[in-house]
Amino acid sequence: MLGLFLGLLLSPGQVPTAPGLIAIPSQDGEGGPKLNFLEVETLGRGPVHEAYAAAGAAQNFSGNHWVTEPPPAALLEIPPGLGTTPTQIWIPGYWERDPEENNWIWVSGCWREPPIGFGWLPGYWTQFRANQWRRVGGVWSRGDGDTFSLEYTPAPPQQGSMNGGTPPRLDPRDGRSKGLIFSPAGWDWSGNRYSWRPGRLERFAESQVWQEQRQTWTPAGYIPSDGYIDHRLGARGIAYAPLRPVASGAAPRRNPVADPATEAVQPAAVWNANAWIECSWRDRTGNYYLGDYYSNFWKNSGMVPARDARRRNGDPWLQCIEDQSALDDATVRQLAWQHTERLRGRQQPPARQIKLDQKIPAGAPQPTVLPAGRLNLNDPNRDRMIRMVLDGLDHQNRLVRARMELERDKLEGKRLILKTPQAEKRKEEPEELTPFQTVKPEK
Repeated sequence: MLGLFLGLLLSPGQVPTAPGLIAIPSQDGEGGPKLNFLEVETLGRGPVHEAYAAAGAAQNFSGNHWVTEPPPAALLEIPPGLGTTPTQIWIPGYWERDPEENNWIWVSGCWREPPIGFGWLPGYWTQFRANQWRRVGGVWSRGDGDTFSLEYTPAPPQQGSMNGGTPPRLDPRDGRSKGLIFSPAGWDWSGNRYSWRPGRLERFAESQVWQEQRQTWTPAGYIPSDGYIDHRLGARGIAYAPLRPVASGAAPRRNPVADPATEAVQPAAVWNANAWIECSWRDRTGNYYLGDYYSNFWKNSGMVPARDARRRNGDPWLQCIEDQSALDDATVRQLAWQHTERLRGRQQPPARQIKLDQKIPAGAPQPTVLPAGRLNLNDPNRDRMIRMVLDGLDHQNRLVRARMELERDKLEGKRLILKTPQAEKRKEEPEELTPFQTVKPEK
């Protein structure tokens, strides 16, 4: 229904004006652009990319998730290697604000195996009041990555005293428990109203996990998701640790330098799978965080340990990770004790900054991140990967602009089809045919 052709292909070196759009560098011959990788520090705590994993929201769906200044210019990001399967897609990162440390964190991109029948609709930052900026979350929407089926709804009701059921404790030694996953309670949108869905046990295949229902805020209304089948940890993709550019102690740059075509960043580490069990957290909107969030600042903001949320209300994603780890009762008690000691300040939390070449002293907490493979500058796949990333960024920029244009108006109660606008073709560039296209004869 929506064909929003906005002239979206950026000219070489042109800088996007909207936060969330990434400047695409000019090409330097057939070898692609020459990239100058910025100096960055790898963080041992931070948000997990929302496209990689996210849970259902807690009682406060709206919250005060706004900041008083616009985010820095989005970074050009090159993955340090290919995904683990040919069907995984690269999803670029985005900025998030750390209110405790009062700085910006770059949430690194991720390789992701899309849920079957879904495409990724990227998020963006928007100014919705004077001096108030808020991030509009990305969503996995039914579609093929170019066409998205969207529905906008009013805000869901608060849970209040609704009883959703507590997840039962399953005995992993009992064969009848194999494949059983607790699907948490929540609000489902039925086309014209919300209905309360109690939690229940459901059986899934070994490689499957249930993605619980979510409601994603936008300026135009909420985009509901009633839940769907997704991939477990081993088949989902690669989640990289967040970064912070090093600029001689200064804040991240807000304006590009003279030659933005050459600046890029590259993730250097992946999240340690054990971090999901030892130090994972959830905020009120269902976003996951890993690392040191043990201070009272985060407790007062509504951040809760993900394992506590799983025990009270259910968390299919974390349940599958814990099941795969085959935790015994003694280990569970040890983790609970460690968490309590960290909250009381009697045990050292995970490091917030990571030196990947530094040896870990005996008895020190294991790092939340592990080194990732680096992209060799002489690797013959390097130029191909960079071109792939740039093509993906052009596609994302066109899609984000179309979404921003769409969500300027209130859309509650409307169903829409959002199509990615086609790239503008330059007059001097002839149209290239793919092996699957034929030329129709002129009449």
